[in-house]
Amino acid sequence: DILIATKGTFIRGDKAQRITDVSIDSKSIPSEATLFIPLKGERVDAHRFIDNAIENGAIGCIVSDLSKVPDNAQIAIGVADTKKALQDIGAYYRKTRDIKLVGVTGSVGKTTTRELTAAALMAIGREDVYQTLGNRNSQTGVPLTLCDIADEKLGVIELGISEEGEMDIIAGMAGLDVAIVTVIGVAHIQQLKSQENICREKMAITKGLKKDGCILINGDDSFQRAYRSKLYHKSYFYGTAEDCDFRASDIRQQADGMSFNFHAEGKIYEAYIPVMGMHNVVNATAALGAACVLGVDVYEAIKSITDFKGVKMRQQILEINGFTVIDDSYNANPDSMKAGLKVLADYEIKGNGRKIALLADMKELGDDEVLYHNQIGEFAAKMPIDLLLTVGTLAESIGKACISKNNSISIMHFYDNAQTAEYLNANLKAGDILYVKGSRSMALDEVVKALK
Repeated sequence: DILIATKGTFIRGDKAQRITDVSIDSKSIPSEATLFIPLKGERVDAHRFIDNAIENGAIGCIVSDLSKVPDNAQIAIGVADTKKALQDIGAYYRKTRDIKLVGVTGSVGKTTTRELTAAALMAIGREDVYQTLGNRNSQTGVPLTLCDIADEKLGVIELGISEEGEMDIIAGMAGLDVAIVTVIGVAHIQQLKSQENICREKMAITKGLKKDGCILINGDDSFQRAYRSKLYHKSYFYGTAEDCDFRASDIRQQADGMSFNFHAEGKIYEAYIPVMGMHNVVNATAALGAACVLGVDVYEAIKSITDFKGVKMRQQILEINGFTVIDDSYNANPDSMKAGLKVLADYEIKGNGRKIALLADMKELGDDEVLYHNQIGEFAAKMPIDLLLTVGTLAESIGKACISKNNSISIMHFYDNAQTAEYLNANLKAGDILYVKGSRSMALDEVVKALK
């Protein structure tokens, strides 16, 4: 099967050997029937780690450099491009699985929407639903995700892009039954140049949709609305707009989540999610919409999402010595940072506690990066925040823009995480609410871990 999928050259081994896993990490060999696939990166060619992979239990390898095949590899297959071979294997294997797949993409909220969708689908049974593990949503992550599917009936996978043409590749492998597009923001605008280009690339997810598949697009997003008339596949709007096919109304923030009415197929259902934020209500309408089109009972899907626990470092609520931390440190772009600040603004304060925002640099925003940071500062100035802390080089602009619009908010700037954590440990008090957000490279989770 692997030879057929890759059109590779058989170098050594038994063609009847059953392969149960593929790996691109020489240190992580999940079984004795694993093929190691070394990828060539910009700085490192993993062909140099084939020996390590075999020593760690791999049965063999797929190579583009035949001279790198070690003598103790029981199986060896030669190909022109190992990354393309990995993708070919993922696409081939997916076709052998009798599973209906939902693909989620967008600039903001992919992972949370994926997890909410999985939670909704688990109404049919937890063991019958598969989803992307971690952040394996790239050209190498998606085929590995597909290769992990077993006998599940429904699945949700995440598709992430950062450059032109990438969606064609990853969606093309997936064979999707349903596609969800979250929000068209400015993440990766440095590479893709404009939101119009970003929208076009995200909408290319339809190239991975089966002919009878459908797409759920955000009816609250003006960029996506303009695309509906151009789509070949059946499409649905989700969100809060009146004409959305799957809609949330009467949205109310509770002490530990959001309640709303969910409109679908002419009926209205009471719904609740145990996470904060208007944006998460919209994500939930997409998740419940996907469940609807896949034939999952709506009542059971709504019941199932009440068990949603959120995603690590994505608006996780932590209670530490009497103060509250909203840990949203996984990553950041202007849209998600504004959504997070709104969550902080709406959070119910107790006693004499303060609302404190800790914001770090947002990366990959191109030539207008300072402008985007200024916009966050101006947005923060309108929020009921007591203290704004910034860390990093670009984030200093957030504080300056904020105080220029509202000098009643206290501003402090730090140049590293250690200095930030030291200040917080000395100054946070019972009742305070701290919201933490920055790009992944800023590693603000280090600050959260350092809080005492």
